[in-house]
Amino acid sequence: MKKVFVCAGMHLPDNKVMIEHAREVGRLLGEKGLIYVQGGSNQGLMGETLDEFLKYSKTVEFLIPKAYYDHDAPILENIVGSKDFNAVRVDGEAERLKIIKNCDMIIVLPGGTGTLEELLYVNETGRSNEHEAAIFVVNSEGFYNGFLEQIKTNIKTGFSKKTALHFEFVKNPSEITFNI
Repeated sequence: MKKVFVCAGMHLPDNKVMIEHAREVGRLLGEKGLIYVQGGSNQGLMGETLDEFLKYSKTVEFLIPKAYYDHDAPILENIVGSKDFNAVRVDGEAERLKIIKNCDMIIVLPGGTGTLEELLYVNETGRSNEHEAAIFVVNSEGFYNGFLEQIKTNIKTGFSKKTALHFEFVKNPSEITFNI
């Protein structure tokens, strides 16, 4: 089975479209029989995606840093069910990022600085041919417009090449092509 890592915020925004997009990603992954990989949270947009995914499938993998493992793992095990529970205890963010790039696809939903860290990491490691995962950024309600403008400014000023973007922007999850 193919693995898809979903980057998303651990907080719930006051934006119904972003919440619906998170749920739609969960539904799509579950319906397609893919393994949903995430950072180990049932909160915020991550929780919305997880809740929807679990309606269709239980093949989920959590990458939980050891600092949070003892707190988060029991909660997630209770939600998913012990026989289906698969948690990978990682030393920290650096180890988790290395595992993310081994997934077959990466989907980025709106989120905070951790989500941006994941996006930039998989973008750069993709550009340097450390992985071949397709990366889709779901630009819900224009959430990533400012980020895209910064990349364009980097290109315009010569700090980045036009090939700096190793991901595809989509307005909603239905535009994601699952060629895995």
